[in-house]
Amino acid sequence: MYSRGACIAWFIAIAEALLSIPLWGLAHLDSEGEGMGQRTAHGYLFFLNVLFRPALMVIGFLVAGAGIIVMGSFVHNIYGVVMASIQADGSAMGSFTGVVSTVGFVIIYCVLMNSVIHGCFNAIHIVPDQVLAWVGGHGTNSGQFGRDVASNTGHTVAGVIQRPNGPKIPGASNDGKAGQGATPPQAGSPSNN
Repeated sequence: MYSRGACIAWFIAIAEALLSIPLWGLAHLDSEGEGMGQRTAHGYLFFLNVLFRPALMVIGFLVAGAGIIVMGSFVHNIYGVVMASIQADGSAMGSFTGVVSTVGFVIIYCVLMNSVIHGCFNAIHIVPDQVLAWVGGHGTNSGQFGRDVASNTGHTVAGVIQRPNGPKIPGASNDGKAGQGATPPQAGSPSNN
């Protein structure tokens, strides 16, 4: 998800560069001062962004891989110790509580590892943005688009998996508590006209 979002963001930056190059060329015709004017500086920073972002994304991917090895190993090694210390007596493993707690521990482990993976793979977007910010490219934050693509993909998958808890009534709390929420409009009220 993250590399696809980064590639789409870079493709959009290429398209933006192709459309803005003629205007950037006209900005060089500034009659004030000598050499390059202030209006052309953004174009040069954008050119650096388009030129170096793919290599920096690859470096970010390598950093993400190293981060997953280090942080994933840490979580994996520590989590077993934590789980063993919580269920120290061992007698609960045959009971219903032991089965439920084991399933809960597996779910917590999956959530922890998922957050480690997502956090590490954000380096694909963070490394290019931060490195380019060192040369003054703070306005070229195309990595945010890549993060949004990856996040929206995850939200779409989660939305397909989830089931709705019933109809959503506008203005109602929909939390299952009786007597709370919106009351239906009365006959002859202004909202029905």
